[in-house]
Amino acid sequence: MTIRHSIRLKVCPALLVAGANLALLTTFPAYAQQAAPVSADTEAANNGDIVVTAQKRSESVNSVPISITALSGSVMSDRGITSSADLVKVVPSLNVATTAFGLPVYTIRGIGFYEQSLAASPTISSYIDEVPLSYPSVGRLTAFDLERVEVLKGPQGILFGQNSTGGAINQIAAKPSDEFGAGLRVTYGRFGAAEGEGYVTGPLSPGVNARLALRANFGGNWQESVTRNDSEGQRKQFAGRAIFDIKASDNLKIRVNLNGWRDQSDSQAAQFLFSASVASPASCTPTNVNYPFNCVLPAVAKTPAPTNARDADWNPAVEWRRNDYMYQGSVRADLQLPADLVATSITSYTRYRQRQLVDQDGTAYRTAEGPVNGDIKSFFQELRLASDGGSPLKFIVGANYGRDTIYNSIRGPVDGGPPGFAIGDSSSRGAIMTQILALSTGTYANSKVETLAGFGHVTYQISSALSVQGGLRFTDVKTNYSGCNADSGDGTEAANFNLLIGRLTGTPGTIKPGECFTLHPSGNPVGSILTPVLVNAELHENNLSWRVGLDFKPAPGTLLYANVSRGFKSGSFPLLTSTTDAQLRPAKQESVLAYEVGGKFALLDRKVQMNLAAFYYDYSDKQVLGRILESFRVFGALSTLVNVPKSRLYGFEGQLTVRPVSGLTLDLSGTYLNSKVTKSFLNYDPFGQAIDFKDLKYPFTPKYSLVGDVSYEFPISDRAQLFLGSGFRYQSSIVTVFAVPSLLPNVVRDPLNFPGARVPSDAFHIPGYAVVDLRFGIADPDRKWRATGWVRNLGNKYYFENKQRAGDGVVGIAGMPRTYGVTLETKF
Repeated sequence: MTIRHSIRLKVCPALLVAGANLALLTTFPAYAQQAAPVSADTEAANNGDIVVTAQKRSESVNSVPISITALSGSVMSDRGITSSADLVKVVPSLNVATTAFGLPVYTIRGIGFYEQSLAASPTISSYIDEVPLSYPSVGRLTAFDLERVEVLKGPQGILFGQNSTGGAINQIAAKPSDEFGAGLRVTYGRFGAAEGEGYVTGPLSPGVNARLALRANFGGNWQESVTRNDSEGQRKQFAGRAIFDIKASDNLKIRVNLNGWRDQSDSQAAQFLFSASVASPASCTPTNVNYPFNCVLPAVAKTPAPTNARDADWNPAVEWRRNDYMYQGSVRADLQLPADLVATSITSYTRYRQRQLVDQDGTAYRTAEGPVNGDIKSFFQELRLASDGGSPLKFIVGANYGRDTIYNSIRGPVDGGPPGFAIGDSSSRGAIMTQILALSTGTYANSKVETLAGFGHVTYQISSALSVQGGLRFTDVKTNYSGCNADSGDGTEAANFNLLIGRLTGTPGTIKPGECFTLHPSGNPVGSILTPVLVNAELHENNLSWRVGLDFKPAPGTLLYANVSRGFKSGSFPLLTSTTDAQLRPAKQESVLAYEVGGKFALLDRKVQMNLAAFYYDYSDKQVLGRILESFRVFGALSTLVNVPKSRLYGFEGQLTVRPVSGLTLDLSGTYLNSKVTKSFLNYDPFGQAIDFKDLKYPFTPKYSLVGDVSYEFPISDRAQLFLGSGFRYQSSIVTVFAVPSLLPNVVRDPLNFPGARVPSDAFHIPGYAVVDLRFGIADPDRKWRATGWVRNLGNKYYFENKQRAGDGVVGIAGMPRTYGVTLETKF
């Protein structure tokens, strides 16, 4: 690993990036192994033995020697799964947390990366038709009109990239057919929810088939202010996809996939749980009734606590709304070669733009709110060669190249919002001095990431019952970074930090409007120089991922397997409100050494399917959002990325599907996880207390999680059948940050408004909960039409997806309350 870090020791203008991009997609003939379309009828006939492409070749899910959850598009529709986040309903080891910036964070088997930067590379890689969705926000609305979804668990770095230490989510879009077909599905539900989705498919000309799918999703306000008569939570989303299959010759097939979406929904407001001063609460001295020094404003502290999932608050007179879009184009060419060889080329370009206004403090005051903007441009090219015959030896060898440019900021402009991240009513306003002028602070970062990888995977069938497999991937990643805190342009923040520099050094600063004010201290202790800087740095890393495995089929319908693999996640730079340049140092790459044994058993004439797995993960340099103490001792512990040297996780999981009689299906899946930091690592909790992470468990990692579903369909005539079903999911308690619960009460919470109050030990603890869904209706036996009534969160369970520090308190992100509605669908 190579890190080059340079600082311009002069005041530098903040860079603003805007404009459009023109994508030129090019390709050359190659092969992609086609997975046969899986209809609901086919799935039923095969008792759920879905064909998957988890190893980039078409195979039965029950013959692939890794742990997979696979769902057909019809099952997803029936169970109300319309996004990757909804997969928590069917994958017990999957956890999805929404950050205060509205970004989804995916965790599988305890492996995740909680960081709010747009450029934060995830541990769970996502794909649509093998085209990477490089960052979590990009794939937010792509889960529609799908043939199936595959959730792969454990390191998948050999075939799916260097950032798949936790797993991969593969979305496979429904493909064009050579006969005309069309379908329509409409939904109406609580809070004015109205959804429409439809497709049309068929031949355009000899050798050319096409499919067009569109989706629109609207909804009314579902969150209510706890301080006034106000509401928000509207949904306004559009998505579309066009796929063209071109048979250029008997040996050459080309697929063009154009898809995109737009989201103009309200950002979800946080729930204010309790107040806590940002800086040095013990020194809170109410010297000013409006802005007491280092104290939480009384009006902020008295924000009523929520009593249900709908309660929240936000600053009035602002539309806290996003205006995001994504478009993507890909070309995939498949060429059949002699000797049962096939070649594949995949070329794609993705553009994502984010313009959001986020109020993350859960109050009607400006303590942590503002614009969260960004742009991502990604180019991806993969070339590979594979065997496609009946030989005992099957292989895949190839290379890919990726280039991502990311701009991310928490500064304007966004219509109707503050120019930067507003802190005008926050206790941090008084942390510098009582005459501080700051109303907002702006932050931006530019990243350019280049990835080059070569990979190979081999499977050799020793006998009809025994096979071995192995794979390697060498990956080289280079990231160039530039960023700082910067004045929004009106000179307010510049004036504040000029005062701060003067207070600390005796000589006022000379920062100008629009310039950086991230500080670089010289001297130890703090000397006579505090220089505002634009931080420029480079992180250059490489790694070798690998996997070896053995699978044994002692009898038809039985598979036993054992795998050992090593996966890597590349290093990362953060997007943080960086008071000091030390906060912007990158976290280096992390790695997981994973051991897994498992079995898949089709029993009683395939009426029972049972899958079992046990795994152990040896984790090195786990990337987490930690803290450092800034050297000039004003703001206390400041956020930064850190690496936890050593930790481990082990667990067990099982899946049971039973079809005892025609029309009745019972599904039950469960996971047990035990995680722990195994080596001493000194850092800080969210309140700046020094702690040792040793023996702490991973955030967002429940010890137990269960998902289940029961469905029953029975005929009432030759043309109709009734159906009913219920799904549930349960997870035991989790923590959302690294903290020692017994030490949290040492923190004085809010001495001005709540004298003697301490931070509760469960401040970042989310209790276990269960959610039950219900569905019922009538349908055509061949699924030509279907009418469904549904209730989600039947018991109206009030639960949290996340708890974090924000502004002058701790806030929670609540899950949706009970919703209900009806869905009508038809096919032609």
